[in-house]
Amino acid sequence: MAKKHRKRHSRRGYPVATLVVFESRRALLWQVFSETIRPLEPVKFVGKREDLKALYAFHEKIVDALRPALKEGIRSVILVSPPKMPYGNEFLVHVESHHLWLVKTKSPNAVSFGTLEAKVNDYDDVTILVQSAQFQAKISEITGEEANQILATLEKQLQKPDADKDAILYSLQDIERVIFARDPSERHQPQYIIFTDEYLASIQEKNRLQRLLQIAKNKSVKIRVIKADTSAGERLMQFGGITWFKKETGTG
Repeated sequence: MAKKHRKRHSRRGYPVATLVVFESRRALLWQVFSETIRPLEPVKFVGKREDLKALYAFHEKIVDALRPALKEGIRSVILVSPPKMPYGNEFLVHVESHHLWLVKTKSPNAVSFGTLEAKVNDYDDVTILVQSAQFQAKISEITGEEANQILATLEKQLQKPDADKDAILYSLQDIERVIFARDPSERHQPQYIIFTDEYLASIQEKNRLQRLLQIAKNKSVKIRVIKADTSAGERLMQFGGITWFKKETGTG
């Protein structure tokens, strides 16, 4: 009797960024995780690039394709164009003209965009790109900006004299208690779990943490990993490396 082999699921790790790879007739979207990459539905260009209405519609479709990741709190986006082609910059001009809320630096909903030039055609090319020093440097740059935005929201919460003492937690056990009991009706109230890559590397109960993060994700909690060697990471390490907080009404 043949042995039954249990299906093995590849670990995806934590979310890092969304990758938008521009071509002349389409944009390929990829979700980049710490341990893998996953393709998203591509966006096709309909019409001629010289047609401003067609270009506008194409860019709007890309914005719509980014929305699910943005709702999950993944606010780092890398725009990749072929060498000497303006596709990524054209999209940024569109965002700044029609979706200013995405690039307002002081907004908690702001997206950190970065641009790169590279020739990318398939999964192997994307894998090579995300492992390159060029990509890692760009990710460090824009995720640092994103981390500062999140920490600024946390600092505002800390400075409120009438803040709810249970609105900020610093231990894995306390965070589990809140997340496991989270009521679905609270989805309208943003909650965050942020921790450093140093905390992730050092924690011995990784399966426990991964279970917490999966449940938190299912309950619409925003999860971000911050590099410990950044200013935001250094501040977070003062709290023990991990923090959960909810954004109260009036916290901007």
